[in-house]
Amino acid sequence: MPALVPFALALTVVLGVAGNCVDAAATLADCSLPDDTCNGIDDDCNGVVDDDGIGYDLDDDGVPNACDNCRYAANSLQQDLDGDGEGDECDLDDGLILVTLPDQNLVFWQQERPFTSFNLYRGNLSALADADGDGAADDYGACLDPDDASGGFFDSNNPLPGEGFFYLVTGIDPSGESSLGQASSGAVRPNLHPCEPRIFGHPPVIQSVTFLVNQQEFVQCDFTTVLEDWFCVNGIPGTHADPGIFLEGTYNRLQFQVRATDPDSTPEQENILLVSASFPDPNGLGEISLVLFDDASQNLFRVNQVANFPEECSEDPVSGSCECHGATYALSSGDLVTHDTVYTRNLGVTSAYADPLLIDCVRRATGQTTFQAPAGTNFVFKIEVVDRQGNLTAWPLSPSATTGQESLQCSGDPCGCCMLLPQPPAGCGGLPGMTSPAYPDGYCVSLP
Repeated sequence: MPALVPFALALTVVLGVAGNCVDAAATLADCSLPDDTCNGIDDDCNGVVDDDGIGYDLDDDGVPNACDNCRYAANSLQQDLDGDGEGDECDLDDGLILVTLPDQNLVFWQQERPFTSFNLYRGNLSALADADGDGAADDYGACLDPDDASGGFFDSNNPLPGEGFFYLVTGIDPSGESSLGQASSGAVRPNLHPCEPRIFGHPPVIQSVTFLVNQQEFVQCDFTTVLEDWFCVNGIPGTHADPGIFLEGTYNRLQFQVRATDPDSTPEQENILLVSASFPDPNGLGEISLVLFDDASQNLFRVNQVANFPEECSEDPVSGSCECHGATYALSSGDLVTHDTVYTRNLGVTSAYADPLLIDCVRRATGQTTFQAPAGTNFVFKIEVVDRQGNLTAWPLSPSATTGQESLQCSGDPCGCCMLLPQPPAGCGGLPGMTSPAYPDGYCVSLP
C-alpha cells in the first residue's frame, strides 16, 4: 500500500505519559521484574519509571521505552495500522510504505516486505483535480524512479514557487506491482503512467555509507636500521643509533565504508563491478576516483618511495657488506573481511609541502593510499556503485571533509634524527649519537 507525502512537513507531538513519581511507584513494585512493563510503576526498582534494559527514551520521542512500540524510531503518535504492537514507523509487514522527506531533495521510503524493489512516482500538487467526481484525482503523476531496491532517491528537481511535489511509492514482488492505494475518499488512485520494468537488471543498492575523518591521525616508523646501514654504505660500518631513530607524525586520515549489494548477484558471481568515492582534483585537473574494495586487503598496489633518502637497506652479517636502495611499499584498501558487502578504502592526505619522509612513513606503516592537497582543502565526495550491466546507483548525500595541517618529528638518537631530517649536515655538529668504531664519541661530534 503506497503512502502520500504532499509536503515536506515534519510534525512534532509530545505525548504526556501518565505515571507515578519514582518514590511512590517504588512502594507499589515488588522489584521482581527485570524491566518495567509500562504501568507507571518502577517495577525493577532502578529509580526510573517505565524504562527497559536498554534505556528510558532512546528515540527521544517523549514515549518511554517500556511503552514505545518503536523504540529506535521516533513516533510520538504511536500509530499502529495493523494493531500488531509494532508502530508504523518500524513495522515492515503492515502493508504501509511510509515515505519521508529529510530535506527538499531526498526521498526515503520503508523497505516493506515482501516487496523486493519499489517504484517511485512524483506528481505536482497544482495538477491534482477530480474532473469526473469519483473521489480520486484524475492523475497522480509520472514514474520518477523505477524498480529501485535502495529505499531512497535524490530528486534534483525542485517545484516552482507556489507549487509543491508529492511522492507515491509502490512495491514490486514476483506477482507484479502494488497499486497506488486509495484516496482519502476510499476511491482507488489511477496509475496512468506506470513504471516500465528494467531491461538490464536491477541497479545496485547502497545500504549505508560510513565516512570517518581524523585530522590528527598518528603514525610512527622505525628508521633505526635504515640509517645505521646507510652509514655502513657510506664507509662507516658498525654505527649504532641509541636508543633508535623513530619518525613520528600526524596526518589526515579519511576512511570510506560502503555497504552495497546487487539484487542480481549470485553465489557464483558478485554483480557489483565498481564502488568508488570521487572528488574534484584540488589542482583543477578533473575528477579523481578512489576505488573501494571488499577484499580483506588482499589486493596490493606497489608504489615507490618519494623521499630522496634510500629507505630499503640491508647488511650481510657474515661479510659485513651493506646495501641501500629505494623502497617499494605495498598499499591496500584497508578492508577487514572479504565478501561481507562492505567496500572499504583508506586515504591519507598531507599538504603539498609535506616532508616526503612523512608520506613514505604513512605508506610504510599503514599501507594507505596518499594524496597531497593544501591544508584547509574542502573535499566533497560522490559515492557511486556500478554493476556489470552498467546500472549506476549514487548515494544521495555527499560526504565532505576539510583537511588540517600535518606534523613530523624525530625522536631517539639526536645525531641520527638530525641527519635524517632535511637540513645541512653541518647543522648537526656536536650532537651526540651514531657511535661506531670509527667515531666512538659519535659521528656528529666530529663535525665542525
